Amino acid sequence: MSEPPEIIDLRITDVAYGGHGVGRLDNGMVVFVPYAAVGDQLRVRLTERRRHFWKGTIETILNAGPSRTTPKCRYYGQCAGCCYQHLTHAEQIRLKVEQLKSAMKRIGGIRLPSGIDPVITSPQAYGYRNKITLHPATVDGIDYGFYKADNETVMPVAECLIAESALNSLLAKVCGSHAAAANAARPQPRNLTLRSAGTEAPRFFFGKARRSEPRVGESLGERVLHVPADGFYQVNRPIAMQLITWLQRLFRENPTPNLIDAYCGSGVFALALAADAERVIGIETDRHSVRAARFNARQWGADAAEFMEGDVAQVLPTALASIGCGDTTVILDPPRAGCSRRVVRCLCESRPVRIIYVSCDPNTFARDLERLGTGKHYELEVLGLFDMFPQTAQFECVAVLNLAGES
Repeated sequence: MSEPPEIIDLRITDVAYGGHGVGRLDNGMVVFVPYAAVGDQLRVRLTERRRHFWKGTIETILNAGPSRTTPKCRYYGQCAGCCYQHLTHAEQIRLKVEQLKSAMKRIGGIRLPSGIDPVITSPQAYGYRNKITLHPATVDGIDYGFYKADNETVMPVAECLIAESALNSLLAKVCGSHAAAANAARPQPRNLTLRSAGTEAPRFFFGKARRSEPRVGESLGERVLHVPADGFYQVNRPIAMQLITWLQRLFRENPTPNLIDAYCGSGVFALALAADAERVIGIETDRHSVRAARFNARQWGADAAEFMEGDVAQVLPTALASIGCGDTTVILDPPRAGCSRRVVRCLCESRPVRIIYVSCDPNTFARDLERLGTGKHYELEVLGLFDMFPQTAQFECVAVLNLAGES
């Protein structure tokens, strides 16, 4: 097969998960091009050949696709954080729906009889993140920024347009502060984290938050969820609230006496659903988050909730044995890497009546749904998408699985 010229003209027909546009050479080989839009006619420089595809970069936009728009951020195209600012928000949602469908079919081998519903769009396309972490960007450590595409070079930034405005205001103050100068004097300056919460002023810290650092209070309707300053909480507060409300309604319509919230963090799902269960167990490996969850349970008066510290793969079998499987809902909200084989094996052996799986990675999500026996042992009742991360390639997906014959 002859090599194509270094510069080619290419039509973009799709955008793959991760954000790269998809086009094809005359011989059918795929070319992946970042910052491309469906319908673009591009002049592309081929930069790297792999076994089954090429990588390329845009030299010239000959004709823009209908969904292409002007990025708002001055750092766009350099900072590795966002890859969809050149697309309208509606097109971002359309692509993410199609990418989730593709992952379910290609990786999970799962048929979708009723499509994806709900699809919940973020009310804010910019200015939604309640937490950002920046890296020292210069030798003296005074400036902070984000990684470029090489994931090695740090680019100093003065603002992040997907972060809340309060965090950008705080960033400007912190960079010229005595605390920043003291951090710069370290042999190895630490990362800078800025975090806001719905009930208090934003704060910052370098490296890991101190144990004495007060927890941040996230507003959940009329309640407050306390989270360690450097602990996990969803970065898009309005969408997180919609996800929680949706789960509450779903569980209330078809409750089970027992509920296990694996990877529970500070207990948000467990406590939000606790009123409709008789017994609730949360499992979390981070001790500070477990302490926060127990504190939240006391504050909320959730006497039925208990929280166990440890790795989910080790603790889940004990929790299931103590709580029983026949009348149990298990919530899974694992890190991006998904559930370990031990966790999946435990669930396949115990077969709780319902599994609710929340994920920010459609590929590991689809893989785990297949391993759990979706379409065989479990029936897929609901598949939803929540627009948690506008302007980026990421999104939140949710599946509700019912034990076959039990729905």
